[in-house]
Parts: sequence; C-alpha cells; structure tokens
Amino acid sequence: MNTSALPVIGLIVPPAAGEVPPDAARLYGRRVRFLARGLGIGAVSPPGFNPVIDTVLDRARELREAGAQAISLTGTSISFYRGAAFTADLRAAMQEATGLPCTTMSHAIVAALRALSIHRVAVATSYIDELNDRLVDYLTHASFEVTAIRGLSLTGVKETRAVTPQTLLDLSESV
Repeated sequence: MNTSALPVIGLIVPPAAGEVPPDAARLYGRRVRFLARGLGIGAVSPPGFNPVIDTVLDRARELREAGAQAISLTGTSISFYRGAAFTADLRAAMQEATGLPCTTMSHAIVAALRALSIHRVAVATSYIDELNDRLVDYLTHASFEVTAIRGLSLTGVKETRAVTPQTLLDLSESV
C-alpha cells in the first residue's frame, strides 16, 4: 500500500514520547496515516498541564511541517480544563497558526454526543475530582445535562492511558 497517498492526521498527544496512540490504527486501520508530537505533561491535572499548554501551537506547527493535513489535540482533559472559551480559542489559534483544520478531543466528544442526539449523560473517567468538576462545567456549557460523574482519581500519564474500557464500564455501574 502506498502510504504517501493516504490522508495525514497530526496528533498532539500528552506523553513526551509523541507516539501515535494504538486506538488510531484500531479506529482507522490503514485508511489514514498518523503523525504525533508529544507535550510531555507531568500529570493529568491542572498543575501537570499548565507548564505545557502554551506549547500546543508549537507542536501543531511541527505537525504541519511534517506533512499533517489536519490536527487534533488528544488528551481530552487538557483541552477542557480551562473552560469552554479557552477550548474554542485554542482550536482557533491552532487553525490560525497552521492554516489547517484543527480540533480537540473535547470538541470531538461534544460533536459525537450531538450527532447521536444525546442530551443527558452519566460519565465515568480516570480523572481527579477537580477535572471531573471542570468536565461537568464544560459539558453543561455545551448544553448537556450531566446526571452523574465518577472518576478513578488517577494523575499518572501511564496509569491513565492504561485504563481499559472495561474498567470505566465497571465504574459506570456505580454512577
């Protein structure tokens, strides 16, 4: 297969190593080529995000220079933790800095919920309470009703990435 003919999506990912998440290939197979650049967050928390959030535009430019045709900031919590206005401004700044279509995981979640005509949600996360509170604010601002939320209180990047869908399903049973 000629991978040079495939669309190229750039991913800005939380870990410093900048590896393409395994979910990308699971979701898209060989229909898309992915590039990734890492932020190097210290923890999945506001203090872990604050030192690197201002480098998102630099990573986006790097991805554009490497051939990305669209860019997504992965790591949902890093895109919503400062609120809905910040999330919208960040996406706009990414687009302006690169000239490419850009999105965040927070935008993707809202778009998916709307596409499915979902208005009320119960949420299970790997997050600490502070991030869960900010997620409720973000979703409420987007006109969703959050009926319940529960998190695993994880802050480690590796630990958060290791959470399985089954773990969240089990947690959701207690929500």
